[in-house]
Amino acid sequence: MTMEMEKPGAADPMPDTAAKSTEIVSLRGSGTELVIRPESALARLSATPTAVRSLAAARTVSAAALDGARRTGRVAYIATVSAPAPFVGRALGRFISGQPIVGESRTDATFWRTARRQPMEIAGETNKWSYLAGWQRSSARIGALLVAVGVGLLLRPDLMVAVGIGLGVLALVWGTYGVTRSAETRGHRARYLWPLHEALRGPVRQTATRPEQWLHIPPDFKRNPGSDLRIDLPPAYDGSDGVQNHVKTVVRNKLGLEGDTVFSFHTEGNKPHVTFREPVRPPAKVTYDDILPLMRKAKETAPIIGLSAGQKPVTVDLEADSPHVLVSAGSGAGKSVLLRAILSQGLAKGGYGIIFDVKKVSHMWASSLRNCEYHRTAEAIHDRLLSLRNEVDRRNDLVERFADIDGNTDHVDVGPRIWVMAEEMNATINRLNKYWREIKEKGEPNTSPAVEALLDLLFMGRQIKIHVVSVAQMASARTMGGPEARENYATRCLSRYTMNAWKMLCPEVWPMPRKPKQLGRWQIVTAGAATETQVAFFTPRQARDLAQLGVPTSFRDDFDHAGVSGSQPSHDRDDLGQGPETVPETVPEAEIVEAGPADSQESGAVSDRIVLVGLREAVEHDLVDGMTLVNLRKATQRDVHFPASKGKRGSERLYPADELSKWARNRRMSGSDEADQSESVDGESENE
Repeated sequence: MTMEMEKPGAADPMPDTAAKSTEIVSLRGSGTELVIRPESALARLSATPTAVRSLAAARTVSAAALDGARRTGRVAYIATVSAPAPFVGRALGRFISGQPIVGESRTDATFWRTARRQPMEIAGETNKWSYLAGWQRSSARIGALLVAVGVGLLLRPDLMVAVGIGLGVLALVWGTYGVTRSAETRGHRARYLWPLHEALRGPVRQTATRPEQWLHIPPDFKRNPGSDLRIDLPPAYDGSDGVQNHVKTVVRNKLGLEGDTVFSFHTEGNKPHVTFREPVRPPAKVTYDDILPLMRKAKETAPIIGLSAGQKPVTVDLEADSPHVLVSAGSGAGKSVLLRAILSQGLAKGGYGIIFDVKKVSHMWASSLRNCEYHRTAEAIHDRLLSLRNEVDRRNDLVERFADIDGNTDHVDVGPRIWVMAEEMNATINRLNKYWREIKEKGEPNTSPAVEALLDLLFMGRQIKIHVVSVAQMASARTMGGPEARENYATRCLSRYTMNAWKMLCPEVWPMPRKPKQLGRWQIVTAGAATETQVAFFTPRQARDLAQLGVPTSFRDDFDHAGVSGSQPSHDRDDLGQGPETVPETVPEAEIVEAGPADSQESGAVSDRIVLVGLREAVEHDLVDGMTLVNLRKATQRDVHFPASKGKRGSERLYPADELSKWARNRRMSGSDEADQSESVDGESENE
């Protein structure tokens, strides 16, 4: 089975192999699709655009029909069972007990005793039937019913049997519903209503004797969060703050509601009452399959990170809200899972990823991806940040040159969108600073240029399409490069936070939301509002397969060229998804400097060329006789015979390649004790 990016309408060959299932899910309105391709003729046929549209239409019609059947069944159930069953049960009970079938009793008669008087509040005259005892009325009703049944059996036995069967079925259905409902109501009454009735009746001075008279709380209130519940209060209720707080506390404790339950007191008029509602929570778990259908509507700059209450998708809009994202949570909260969801979607839509991970194993799913880099050491992160600074300068120059008069840059092709994922910023910043103290030359600033380059990324990004997602257990101002840099993270994701962390990162959102206890539950803070979100969980394999959609088929390791034609990726620009070569490599090509007479006028003269390389390039190309980069950098400060620098690439010093080779060769051949001792000491320090 293979996966690739395909543009709708492209013809597909159909190899003749065993049939398997196929699924096509559109990722973008412009045409990029996620295609899972089995190698079979039937699957190939079903994957053609015509078949896809037909299957999609059939699925839509079948889904609509199934939804309509469900709605019809629900309406029929309500009309034939749940609505009439209580009325029929109540009427049958009154019929057998001798009570009035409709209305209240008009006398003081009981089941065993006849009536003596008519209450004063009952208006009008009362017939003699109402003065009979309950057993007398019940006997008369049952006797009349038996006589009617006997006459019917004599005259129309077949009809009476059919009526009996129908009534028996209805009695079974209604009786089952009534027994179930009665048991549920009885348990609800004993567990919730009576305790709440006893706890609130005194403080609010309620005169009702039964809880059902003033506590309107259905038995299924736990299964339907978000529904309004109501408690009627006596007309004499004054609405004082003390009583209101007592009512809130008792209701939360007796009904087991969350602390953020919303109460609303209505004290005006002669019918005061209080309504309360428990907030709807996000789903308990959000999977890859739940998010995949929503990706079609998601913008390239707004990856979906999860679902909130009511199954509403939550996105991180890097254009409208902020170009950068801050993730702050304790250990084990799922920070890497959140980054995995964001980065895999960004790569799938043609982006290019750069991961800084000093833990080295947080994102193994992205290891060796052609559209993503993975840097694990302070040395590699330092060098990549410096090259990113050069890329920022290049993109800023393009934006400055080609932006229109209104400052719009959408038409400027600066390159693919770059996603920088910085894991564990607390440890990363410390290691970058320590590494710079070890390698910096005399006279260079104490501040690490890599940290400065990271700050440059934070103060830019939107127009040049570079986004930073930083992760920190404690995102203090010192860790994030100062309070000004931290303010560039307008979107902030928090989980397992403390009160100090919340006050530090989100002081505008107060009171602090309840700390989520469920794994994967986060607070996404944007524009002064916090949204409780269940983050989507992508397995490493799912994230890797999704990320590879941004790589053309010619670069895919798992792509089978036999029998499958190459697809043309469709993105917002032609160069999106064209592989990592669209982003400057970590180590640029060595610079070539022409050396010759400046005033030479000879057109055919061949000038000598001096190749300038950085120290890392010299080590990678084995120009320095196997020396390590650390030893080579120390030699620039300790060896007086080290070649002089002939230029710079950004902040990196460049040296002539031939002179470096000659110096290394002479150093090895000299055999001096000082050189050997220096190399030995350097090697030991490096191993340490």
